[in-house]
Amino acid sequence: QVQEAIDMVLVTMLQEDRVMPESYNFTVLIGAVGRTGDVKMAFKLFNKMKGMGLKPEDPTYTALFNACANCRNKGLALSKANHLRDLIRAKEHSTNKTTFHSMLKCYALAKDTATVFQIADEMIQSKVTLDYETFSFLLMGCISDKEAGFELALQVWRRMRKRRIKIDLMHYNLLIKAINYCGVPQTTLQIGSSEQQHSTDLAVISSEVNILNPRTNLAAALSSAPVATPQDRLALIGGLPGLLSHMEVDKSPPNIQTFTQLLSCIPETRESENQLMKLMQSREVKTDITFMNMLIRRRNKRHDHEGAKDVLILIGQHGLQADMMTFGCLAMGCVREQDGNELLNHIKVNKHVLFSLNFFYR
Repeated sequence: QVQEAIDMVLVTMLQEDRVMPESYNFTVLIGAVGRTGDVKMAFKLFNKMKGMGLKPEDPTYTALFNACANCRNKGLALSKANHLRDLIRAKEHSTNKTTFHSMLKCYALAKDTATVFQIADEMIQSKVTLDYETFSFLLMGCISDKEAGFELALQVWRRMRKRRIKIDLMHYNLLIKAINYCGVPQTTLQIGSSEQQHSTDLAVISSEVNILNPRTNLAAALSSAPVATPQDRLALIGGLPGLLSHMEVDKSPPNIQTFTQLLSCIPETRESENQLMKLMQSREVKTDITFMNMLIRRRNKRHDHEGAKDVLILIGQHGLQADMMTFGCLAMGCVREQDGNELLNHIKVNKHVLFSLNFFYR
């Protein structure tokens, strides 16, 4: 369908009907191509557009940056995005918020955290208001930095508080992702440790410090407690009760994605997992098969094979339907030939399950 649209403009309109396309026509085409991630075709159309003397508009630039964001080849996407930014600066084009947001998304997905924050600075210099969506992209940019992303996310969070930005569920789920996958650079820990030694403010070094509070000395707080694991980092904001309390204050109730991510942030014990599921139940959050599959996988990885099998009972109690991923995760716990045979008696074999059996039964 995309190719048909391209032919409509470049062949039917231009060659057969001899009608000059407008900028709008090319922008629509670039947008359609961009949604597929075909960044080469998007810029080919852009160059064709310029060659015909048509002036790009804000929607055109937005579509091009979206094409870069959707491109799987992040090296190519960055190269094209950098070229486009240079072109916009050279033309002294006044960029609007929508285009800035498409830039932020592009560089966040390309894991170029430094440029994400640089673009945010450009928005401020251009007197473009930063809103809740802007900060969502900034948090995405933080997550792309595995070494320092947790600290960066906290800085962004505190900036949101200072600017009185409405914090919603999307922001919380992004924060949890930063807790899960990102850390704190060693330089911050060293600086914070030094500040802590010279500080007389007990609130700074208290184990009950609210690290999301903009008035808290962040470096000192981060250096006063362990931050090496997701469990450590979750504890810094009050653990599960503290996080859920923050969400309640912000009127942002958690959803199943929230709890699925939190599963990786809690201690590797059945007690902690049961507590998490009780919290879900108390907040009327319905579980899904993705959560259950993750729970099976998690228990099998720590060799709690009986606990992993028990999840099948929970799946039935919640009225869920096991899928092939469920049995693939169960296959991870097949340490004996008998275990594998029992599992195969209950499922339709596919490559995913056989690979798991082959990997764990040796």
